[in-house]
Amino acid sequence: MNILIHIEKGSDGTYNAYMDNCCELPFGIIGEGNSIDEAINDILEVYVESAELYYQRTGVRIPTNSFDFIVDAETIVPHFFETHVAL
Repeated sequence: MNILIHIEKGSDGTYNAYMDNCCELPFGIIGEGNSIDEAINDILEVYVESAELYYQRTGVRIPTNSFDFIVDAETIVPHFFETHVAL
C-alpha cells in the first residue's frame, strides 16, 4: 500500500505532516517538527509505533508500506530558498 502524506507549514512556523483521508490504514497518523525533515521523521516514527500497538491489540500485522510526501508550494518554496540559495 502507498500512503500519501501531506506536509504544511503552520502559522507558528512548525511543519505538520498528516495522512491523506483515503488511506486504508485502520488508524490515522500525524507528525510535526521544526523542519520538513523533522515532520517526516516524526510521522514515520508514529507510523511504526501505531502499527506495533495495532498488532498488540488485534494480532494483525500491518504490511510494509511505502510513503509519498506532498509539500504545498507555499511551504516548499520558502524552505528551498532558506536552505539552498545563498544571497
